[in-house]
Amino acid sequence: MEIIEMRYFTEITAMLGLVVSGPVFNYVGPGAGLSSIGSFLVLFTLVVADFGFAWFPHKRMLNIDKNTEEDIQKSGLLEGASK
Repeated sequence: MEIIEMRYFTEITAMLGLVVSGPVFNYVGPGAGLSSIGSFLVLFTLVVADFGFAWFPHKRMLNIDKNTEEDIQKSGLLEGASK
Protein backbone atom coordinates (compact mmCIF):
# COMPACT_ATOMS: atom_id res chain seq x y z
CA MET A 1 0.00 0.00 0.00
CA GLU A 2 1.08 3.51 -0.59
CA ILE A 3 1.56 5.95 2.27
CA ILE A 4 -1.66 7.84 1.49
CA GLU A 5 -3.73 4.64 1.41
CA MET A 6 -2.16 3.51 4.68
CA ARG A 7 -3.08 6.82 6.31
CA TYR A 8 -6.70 6.46 5.29
CA PHE A 9 -6.72 2.84 6.45
CA THR A 10 -5.46 3.92 9.87
CA GLU A 11 -8.01 6.73 10.16
CA ILE A 12 -10.93 4.53 9.09
CA THR A 13 -9.88 1.80 11.51
CA ALA A 14 -9.69 4.29 14.37
CA MET A 15 -13.13 5.74 13.54
CA LEU A 16 -14.70 2.29 13.33
CA GLY A 17 -13.16 1.38 16.65
CA LEU A 18 -14.70 4.42 18.29
CA VAL A 19 -18.13 3.93 16.70
CA VAL A 20 -18.45 0.18 17.19
CA SER A 21 -17.16 -0.02 20.75
CA GLY A 22 -19.72 0.45 23.47
CA PRO A 23 -19.35 2.68 26.48
CA VAL A 24 -16.71 1.63 28.95
CA PHE A 25 -17.60 1.84 32.60
CA ASN A 26 -14.52 2.26 34.73
CA TYR A 27 -14.36 1.73 38.42
CA VAL A 28 -11.13 1.67 40.32
CA GLY A 29 -11.61 0.43 43.83
CA PRO A 30 -9.90 2.04 46.80
CA GLY A 31 -7.09 -0.53 46.92
CA ALA A 32 -6.22 -0.26 43.24
CA GLY A 33 -6.63 3.52 43.30
CA LEU A 34 -4.25 4.01 46.23
CA SER A 35 -1.79 1.58 44.67
CA SER A 36 -1.80 3.44 41.36
CA ILE A 37 -1.37 6.81 43.10
CA GLY A 38 1.49 5.42 45.16
CA SER A 39 3.15 3.94 42.08
CA PHE A 40 2.89 7.27 40.27
CA LEU A 41 4.46 9.10 43.24
CA VAL A 42 7.32 6.60 43.39
CA LEU A 43 8.02 6.94 39.67
CA PHE A 44 7.90 10.73 39.89
CA THR A 45 10.29 10.70 42.86
CA LEU A 46 12.69 8.42 41.01
CA VAL A 47 12.75 10.73 38.00
CA VAL A 48 13.42 13.75 40.21
CA ALA A 49 16.15 11.89 42.12
CA ASP A 50 17.81 10.74 38.90
CA PHE A 51 17.82 14.30 37.65
CA GLY A 52 19.38 15.47 40.93
CA PHE A 53 22.07 12.81 40.88
CA ALA A 54 22.96 13.73 37.32
CA TRP A 55 22.70 17.52 37.56
CA PHE A 56 24.27 18.58 40.84
CA PRO A 57 27.70 16.94 40.38
CA HIS A 58 27.93 18.51 36.94
CA LYS A 59 26.83 21.86 38.33
CA ARG A 60 29.52 21.68 41.01
CA MET A 61 32.14 20.64 38.45
CA LEU A 62 31.22 23.50 36.12
CA ASN A 63 31.21 25.98 39.00
CA ILE A 64 34.84 25.14 39.97
CA ASP A 65 36.18 27.07 36.97
CA LYS A 66 34.44 30.22 38.15
CA ASN A 67 35.84 30.01 41.68
CA THR A 68 39.23 31.30 42.66
CA GLU A 69 41.94 29.10 44.15
CA GLU A 70 41.22 30.58 47.57
CA ASP A 71 37.51 29.70 47.38
CA ILE A 72 38.33 26.12 46.41
CA GLN A 73 40.66 25.68 49.36
CA LYS A 74 38.07 27.17 51.74
CA SER A 75 35.42 24.77 50.51
CA GLY A 76 37.67 21.73 50.93
CA LEU A 77 36.87 20.34 47.49
CA LEU A 78 40.48 19.55 46.76
CA GLU A 79 41.34 18.34 50.23
CA GLY A 80 44.12 15.76 49.95
CA ALA A 81 44.82 16.61 46.31
CA SER A 82 47.68 18.93 47.22
CA LYS A 83 49.41 16.34 49.42
